[in-house]
Amino acid sequence: MRPEVSLHILRKSYCLDGLREELRGNSMLEITVAIGFTVGIIAIARGRGASPWLAGVLAVLGFVCMRMLPSLLVRTPDSAMLASVFGSWAWLLILAGFYRFRVGAGRPQPKGIWVCPNCTYTNKAYALACRACKQPWKPADVG
Repeated sequence: MRPEVSLHILRKSYCLDGLREELRGNSMLEITVAIGFTVGIIAIARGRGASPWLAGVLAVLGFVCMRMLPSLLVRTPDSAMLASVFGSWAWLLILAGFYRFRVGAGRPQPKGIWVCPNCTYTNKAYALACRACKQPWKPADVG
């Protein structure tokens, strides 16, 4: 074997080992950020008029399944680890995008922050229902 080829293989192996250790070492940080993403997905789902319980269960189960599924399907451990990390985060991003842009898409949308006429709670622009009293947003009557 040529020395530059063996050096390349050694460097590649060292990089993968370093990446593997880096991914394993950040598990608490990853769990904390995943919990934050899940809370955000639940808040978006509640604001869009969807079930927050269903959104939370889908986020957690999907995240856990996407972490475990690649190890069953991919033969090499390094590829399985990368696929599980990227797949689980992609799942959370897709789910957040679905709840933000698809749920309630056919209903009239507020143009910005709005105040509930029922309880005077100030809601965010993406909310189609009041976060406090669950009253749906209604456009102001023009006329």
